[in-house]
Amino acid sequence: MVGSTFVNGHVDGIKEVAGELLSDYPWMLALVLFFASMLLYSQAQPQRL
Repeated sequence: MVGSTFVNGHVDGIKEVAGELLSDYPWMLALVLFFASMLLYSQAQPQRL
């Protein structure tokens, strides 16, 4: 898995940037969760048919 390899290799940097961003803009968490849920549910939709 290319995506998980990239994330695992950069998890410390991602946590640092995300922590700083969310401490400055806490409302951004709502947007991130909204778009993440859209991606998760859009992938599950064809399985329901």
